[in-house]
Amino acid sequence: MRRVISGLSPDPKSSKILNLKKQMPKNLGMNILSFVTNVLIGLWLIPYLVKHIGVAAYGLVPLAMFFSEYVGIIIQSLNSAISRFLLIALQKKDYFQANEIFNTSLVIMFIFSLLQIIFMVIVVFDISFFINVPEELKSDAIWLFSFTFAGFSLSLFRAVFTTPLYSYNRTDLIQMSAVMQTLLRVIIIVLLFTVDEPLLKYVGIANFSASLFSFLFILYLSKKMVPELKFNVLMFNIKRVKDLTSMGGWVLVNQVGSLLFLKIDLYIVNAYLGAYQAGEYAMVMQWNNLIRAMIGVFAGIISPVLMIYYARNEIVKLVDLSKISVKLLGLLLAVPLGLICALAGDILSLWVGEEFRYLEGLMILSLAPLVINLAVLPLFTINTAYNRVKLPGIITIVLGVISFGFAILLVTQTNLGIYGVLLAGVIILTLKNVIFIPIYSAYILNASKLIFIKSLVGGTIAFLFVFTVAKIGGTVFVVNSFIKLVILFCITILITFPIITFFLLSKNDKEMISIIMPAKIRHIVNILLRLKT
Repeated sequence: MRRVISGLSPDPKSSKILNLKKQMPKNLGMNILSFVTNVLIGLWLIPYLVKHIGVAAYGLVPLAMFFSEYVGIIIQSLNSAISRFLLIALQKKDYFQANEIFNTSLVIMFIFSLLQIIFMVIVVFDISFFINVPEELKSDAIWLFSFTFAGFSLSLFRAVFTTPLYSYNRTDLIQMSAVMQTLLRVIIIVLLFTVDEPLLKYVGIANFSASLFSFLFILYLSKKMVPELKFNVLMFNIKRVKDLTSMGGWVLVNQVGSLLFLKIDLYIVNAYLGAYQAGEYAMVMQWNNLIRAMIGVFAGIISPVLMIYYARNEIVKLVDLSKISVKLLGLLLAVPLGLICALAGDILSLWVGEEFRYLEGLMILSLAPLVINLAVLPLFTINTAYNRVKLPGIITIVLGVISFGFAILLVTQTNLGIYGVLLAGVIILTLKNVIFIPIYSAYILNASKLIFIKSLVGGTIAFLFVFTVAKIGGTVFVVNSFIKLVILFCITILITFPIITFFLLSKNDKEMISIIMPAKIRHIVNILLRLKT
């Protein structure tokens, strides 16, 4: 662990690469702001949309993103390869090679963007063929899908320009753009709903407008941060295409499998159970999305550091940081997941109405496995860094297909309904992340095969502990207002936090937490963790 901490000290040989110890707290601070923004807006926006446009109409909003993401997986996969090769080139200060990769990437993205337009036209032309749309919403749905597709295309193209920022560990700037995009989207929705009337198409217009602003902002930051990168189509290099598509192809396979796990469920619910149940399902899954966004705050500051360690060939530090990251993410997840799962019924009742309390079990099933499934996120960076994406891609696509078939089997042959759709993905995904991902990552690093599996145990224990305490508190403390809910949350945290930190965090774990905290709150964190300041 001492090796990890020393690795975060300034590197006098690097003039352009920012001091990791100084930059990580900045990244964390902006990531936290991004997460809080997403939580507050996400929790407020869904009841707002359901109230103004209805459950069935709201269910079409995430479906529009579902189609966009499936179209964009090719580009997203290529971006994974672009990030790796460009980061290494920039770390080595090989700006000629970096410009070749950058400009080759832009040409590739342009070609695939044209292909995406073709797909978009096909879907929009006969939207009822692809999804279950109430007749009265068909016209608005076409506008929603059209604008969302266009906005998502810009977001994917923008990813090329975020890579230079990622390469220099400036995820704080990337998250700043995300915060502004989220706020602008909500402002436009509310403004259009107020000026005219609540219409589904206005959500699509807001999606596109916010994406356009974010694209232009990232473009400006990228040019300012890395002026060495110049747009020059003549620097397109066919040899770079082979490098990018070779790695990107297997990342693509992995992405398809991941989307079969994470996104196909809503489509199955819409196709087999109808638009209204799809809307209910989407409401519950918003909490799943929020937890994923929360853990992305912390995983987002770890991933570029892992990539930089690999680029510098500091493998010991890479192994140490990977191991402790899995453990700390698991413990971090345990608290909110334990609280939300234990009080799911009360949360639903206060959030969207007592009539939706019956979805309590669905919320618990969707959230509880995340204590494992999200804790392993840092390990995916190892696959990318080492360009060992072929086997994970094969495993993920095979299990994704199995999950897809299993979900259809449960929804058509049993009475489980939306529970069957969710259960299929939960079982297969959790098995993959408990067994294959930790062992394969350890194999790549030539470390003990159980090193990362052991790191998952603490988070699971902490989740069960928090869940039990919160559940007991919910039985003796009537939760009929948000204030009482917050009070119960605070009481549970005050009871569980000292026990978790005492029994499940080592001194090295606590020191790592202290290092990545923003300077302004580090002293408070050290007191809570009982560290010397």
